[in-house]
Amino acid sequence: MAAAALSKLLSSLLLQPPPPPQQEFTLPPRVPLPKPSPPSPLVASWAPSAENVAFPSLANSNVLFFSSAGFNGQVLVQDNEPEEWLLNRFRREVIRAGVFLECKKRRFFENNQDKKKRRGAISKKKKKRKARQAARRNKNNPQRW
Repeated sequence: MAAAALSKLLSSLLLQPPPPPQQEFTLPPRVPLPKPSPPSPLVASWAPSAENVAFPSLANSNVLFFSSAGFNGQVLVQDNEPEEWLLNRFRREVIRAGVFLECKKRRFFENNQDKKKRRGAISKKKKKRKARQAARRNKNNPQRW
């Protein structure tokens, strides 16, 4: 049974008529391209709108910018400023904006109990800092009765 089916399959494959010859592919006629215009001189323009339109990716190329959940840290690059100074200024600005604390907070999922603990710890730190500053002020300027 299997041999008969196999021989029938092979005979049907071998006895098929050959495929029709492929048609020859012809290329369309050549269309001449227009000649390029002579190069025009480039004019330097300091208009910020022209730069933003021509090179949108370079619109803020002189600005280091980091944004996280509404906190922004932005530093303008000054001429001939060393990279180390620039990075230090940027780091201070990001710390001042609270981005690192926000990243730490969002690093892992925080349930309500952990949020309460963190908020309590932050308020304790603030109270200690205020008490320390008040003690320092009183030490420098003792009150006279």
